[in-house]
Amino acid sequence: MVLRVSVWALIGLGVACGWMYYGMTAGAGQNIGGWTVVAITAPATLIGREIPLAYSTIAFINAAIYAVVGLLTEPLWRLR
Repeated sequence: MVLRVSVWALIGLGVACGWMYYGMTAGAGQNIGGWTVVAITAPATLIGREIPLAYSTIAFINAAIYAVVGLLTEPLWRLR
């Protein structure tokens, strides 16, 4: 179970890093922070809308959120 939760966290870190890379390369005219798809896949950006956070902080917060989701969903897989 620990391995699966760590995979969830790595996926969360990867998603956040992917959005950061896209945001940096998309150009100055695009504000991807307000996109709904970004808010769903990287919920840490919702925190970043209110409080200014560094990119790396948002990535690690997103990894922690995905780890919590993994902690909540993995026991459900054992019940089936």
